[in-house]
Amino acid sequence: MARTYQAYVTLRYCYQRGDRTMIADCPIGQNEVFTDTGAKFCKQDGNGYIDAAVAATDDIYGWAEIAAGTWSTGGNGTNYCSVDTSFDSVYYIPANSAVTINMRGKHCDIVVDSNRQRADVTTSAPAKDVLVIEEVDVENQCVWVRLNENERHATGV
Repeated sequence: MARTYQAYVTLRYCYQRGDRTMIADCPIGQNEVFTDTGAKFCKQDGNGYIDAAVAATDDIYGWAEIAAGTWSTGGNGTNYCSVDTSFDSVYYIPANSAVTINMRGKHCDIVVDSNRQRADVTTSAPAKDVLVIEEVDVENQCVWVRLNENERHATGV
């Protein structure tokens, strides 16, 4: 399972397996960008809008099921998406550095550059470790990850 032998142009960064818990009709915040070149982990802002997670310190809400390059330009709540909040869902995403087999079972954060979310496999600082690495794809420098249930925090009342 460590090699997929896919060309970079055909890689799909998306949900792969596991039970899903979908929350439908989540309003997206203004000017949020989700692309197919990286992961689609999201957080909720203070008003309940879905925003792309951009830092290791973000409280991850789940995975936004949304079309590539989609953003809300008309204001908060103009567009909607479904969000997978399950701890059993596994996603295939790019890593920010070379991966090795010994990363299986390790924790990591996310890192974002140019709206592209990737698994931060190079550092643990600031160590929030929002993701668990289930498997690695050494050939394509990617990982299969799931949400770390020990780092998810309840929001709201």
